[in-house]
Order: sequence, then C-alpha cells, then structure tokens
Amino acid sequence: MGYDLRAGEKPPLRVVILTGGGPRFILPFLGSELSIAGIIELNRQASPISLREHLKELIRRTRVLKYCRLQMHYQARNKGCSHHYIARGSDGALAQCLKALKPDVVVAYRIPLLKPDFLDIPALGFINLHPSLLPKYRGGHPILWMARDYDLEGGVSVHFMTPQADRGELLAQATFPITPGASEEQVERRAIHELGIPLAIRALKKLEQGTLATVEQPVESPTPYAYRRSHQQIWEMIDWDGWSLEHTWHMLRCHPFWKSRLPDMQRWRRWVDWRIGAIEWQLLPGARGEIESRRGGYCLRHRHGWITINPVIRPKRLLKLFLLWLLERPVALIEQYAQRR
Repeated sequence: MGYDLRAGEKPPLRVVILTGGGPRFILPFLGSELSIAGIIELNRQASPISLREHLKELIRRTRVLKYCRLQMHYQARNKGCSHHYIARGSDGALAQCLKALKPDVVVAYRIPLLKPDFLDIPALGFINLHPSLLPKYRGGHPILWMARDYDLEGGVSVHFMTPQADRGELLAQATFPITPGASEEQVERRAIHELGIPLAIRALKKLEQGTLATVEQPVESPTPYAYRRSHQQIWEMIDWDGWSLEHTWHMLRCHPFWKSRLPDMQRWRRWVDWRIGAIEWQLLPGARGEIESRRGGYCLRHRHGWITINPVIRPKRLLKLFLLWLLERPVALIEQYAQRR
C-alpha cells in the first residue's frame, strides 16, 4: 500500500540491524512493529551457516529454541527481510550492502569501530547500544572494567554513533544494580537484552514520529577507556595487595580469563567446566595470586583467604557433545551430496 504524501503521511523508517550478537539480539527487533529492511551479521567468515552449524545450533540451544538461528531465519523470511553474512574487516562488502539496503537508520551492537564514511550512509545515522552509563566506561569491554573498579552500578546507553567511540548524543539510558559475583554474561543479558533492546525500539518509534529528544554527552569521561585486553593483561590488572578479597572474587567471577592458567585446562576443557566458588577467610602471608591444587579442584591464594575453583561436570553438556559426535558423519555425507548437485 502506498503513502499519500499530500496528506502528510510518512513511510515507516527503514531499519537495518548490523551486529555480531547473533539471534538473541536480532529476534526482538524482528518481533517488533519496526520496518526492518535487512539484517547484516558480521562473522569471521562471510559464508552462510552450513547445515552442520544449523544442527549444532539446534542441539546447543535445546532449552532456548526461541533464540536459535533457525527461528531467526523463519521470522526474517516472514517479515520479508533480507539477511546477509559479511566477514569482519570486509569494509567494501559492508559498504556495498548498506548502500543497497538504503536504510534510514542502522542499529548496531558488537561491531568494530567504523570508518567515518560509513556513518553517512543511513539518512539518520547509526544507533549503538552500550552496556554502561555513558560517559562512564567508553570502549569495547566496559563490563570487565566495571568489575575492575568494583562498580556495582550497571546500566545501558542507547546513543548515536560518531567517529569518536561512544561519544554521540544519548537517546535513552537505564540503570540497574549489579549483584556481587555476577558474570559478564549475566550483566550483559540484563543491560542489553532485558533493558537496552526495548529502549532502542522505543527510541526508534519516537524517531519515526519525530518526537525523539537527545542529550549531549560530556566531553570527558570520569573513568578510564575500557580497552579490550588479553587474558594475561586482565590477570595483571588485579591488585593483589590493594584489593579486598570480595573485590578480587568479583573480578574473577566476572570473566573466565583465569581458566587459561589452570594446569589441566587443555586436557579437560571439553568435558569439565570450572567455576569460581566460595570465599574462605584466612590470613595468608606470603605470595598472592597462586593457584594450588586442593580437594579435587583448585584454590587461588589471596592475602585474606582462599578463593575456591571447583570442577563442574554437566551431564547435559556431555550428552550434547555425544550427539554432535554422532551427527558428524551423516551431516558430512549430506553436505557432500548437496555440493555434487
């Protein structure tokens, strides 16, 4: 149905989703009333997901099928929405795809910093979701740096993108308390999926109606830039002499950077998972940050006590690995047959 421009009727915004966040990020937008013109997923490889990957995804997500990739393809097809895979770093292919989709606005999450030329492609610009209360913790790894500072005030910001990272005008923000010991995944789920996506959808509707108000950010941030760090660099961020035992425990619970330091991690990583456990208070003079074997697990030495590291054997995980092993041969045969045809 066409639009009567003489009557002042405007067409809906053409929204494009650009993300590396997968179906959990994309599906809420597809289920909204927004006009989604296309989905662009940034992957390590540009090729579409194979049959083998579809089956692996189905097995991995037996409890959350509503977030699986097959469901995303089904909803995108029903909405008449195109779906594209582009390899990370392929700037030419990404620019060509964006120009072909002719978006009014692009919603971005988990993407690398874009060149300034990209920001001029959509008519109204790029909107980004950031899991912190900007201008605090600008950068690619804010939740980790919040744990480093033992900052328990979580938040999410929806903002316009500019050539400078995370400095654009704010469209909406929300805050929530972070539970001590919460993992990075738990904080991200609360910030982005429970609060951020609904905020972004409401902001896009206001933008479509012409009632959106924005707020300028301060130039300076009160916190350091949240750079991404290697596991070794994250380990070196811990102040064993200055941090309390609870602060250190919270940092270790946030991110699994410590797993690479376990002696038998390489041997058992597919079958046994490891988890930071409880705190045991005890004055321990001497070295800090040492991992020692103890009662079938490990413990990490701190000046005020031990932080336990316990093995977690999950029967469902073993069952999934067994099913994936059974599927390897028949799936390979099906793919070979499809390539011959």
